[in-house]
Amino acid sequence: MKRLYRRIEALAHRLSYPVLLATLAVSVAVLVLGLRAANRQYALSEYPPELFAGQLAFSPGKVAAWYQFLIRNETLDIYIETQYLDFVFIFGLMATIFFVQLLLVKLNPMDGSWYRFAVGMVFWGPLLATADIWENLATLAMLPNPTDFNPALAYLASSLTVWKLCWALLGTSLVVIQCLSLLVRRLR
Repeated sequence: MKRLYRRIEALAHRLSYPVLLATLAVSVAVLVLGLRAANRQYALSEYPPELFAGQLAFSPGKVAAWYQFLIRNETLDIYIETQYLDFVFIFGLMATIFFVQLLLVKLNPMDGSWYRFAVGMVFWGPLLATADIWENLATLAMLPNPTDFNPALAYLASSLTVWKLCWALLGTSLVVIQCLSLLVRRLR
């Protein structure tokens, strides 16, 4: 773990601010474009529930009925494409978290606890975003048999959505707290 910590430190200090900001901008662009593309496909699929209502259904019967609706409307393939496009968003999110945390490493004094926290979050932050990958994989596992999937998969997918949302709240809060702490320390 110490070796990884030192490599993260070295990477943060080796990258110049312009390079770091440029890679962060590209990451945000991938995140936004992936989200827009996935949302557009989701709308085109005409999946009956709103996004989070569908993800938090905790009901195999409802999910199977919604998939049956997609089959009748011949939009199941579009919905499946949505799941794959979401991986573009997830990659952008993971990269954005990575580069934001690298920037926070550079901005914090090397001897402080916030510096050490930022270095750790360079590694752990993107891992938090993998919760969305697991949710997508559970959803994709249902789609080969959209009306006759293992009911446990619907419960698993919804549970992973809860996990994803909790991690998103925690991760976002930690970034905001780090930024506020940095701002307060800089204004002193």
